[in-house]
Parts: sequence; C-alpha cells; structure tokens
Amino acid sequence: MATASQWLFNFVVAKATPSMFATLGVNGFGTYFVYGSFCFVMVVFTWFLVPETKGLSLEDMNDLFSQHNVRARFIPSRLTAIEGMEDLKLDEEDRETTKPTVD
Repeated sequence: MATASQWLFNFVVAKATPSMFATLGVNGFGTYFVYGSFCFVMVVFTWFLVPETKGLSLEDMNDLFSQHNVRARFIPSRLTAIEGMEDLKLDEEDRETTKPTVD
C-alpha cells in the first residue's frame, strides 16, 4: 500500500510540475511556493500529531499506537539523557583504576 501510494504521488507530481511551471507566476516561482507550502503543512502536522517514539520499547510503541486518541507527546529524551549522564561520571579514583593498557 505504501509503495503504491508513493508511485501514485510521484506520477501526480511528474505530470503536474511542467504545467505548474508554465502557469504559476513569472518563471514558475509559484510552483516552489506550492511545494514549500506542502512542506510547511507537513512540518506542522508532524510536530503536533506524530508522537515521539525515541527511547520507547516496541511494547511501549504498541501501547501508544493502540490508543484511540493518539496525540503527539513531547518526550524530552535528549534532556533526560543528559541528566542521566551525571550518574555515569567517574571520580578521580575510578579513572586511575580504569586506564586502558596497551599491549
């Protein structure tokens, strides 16, 4: 299904672009405006409606997408990862004992 829709929309773009260049604005600048508008709408759609899945297990994603009302959740995974690094810091004694040796 995904491949068929991709081929369909590629065909539509390939057929529509030449006539758009000929009819939309001087030198076809309107074509870029149309495609840029689509890109902007997709960014807004993705930001607000596609949930973040970074750091989630497959089971958690299954639970997330099995809900009837799936809305995007902001998961500050990057900030959480940085805060979690404080526990990984080695003190000076540990650094001395864990130096790699070259054979």
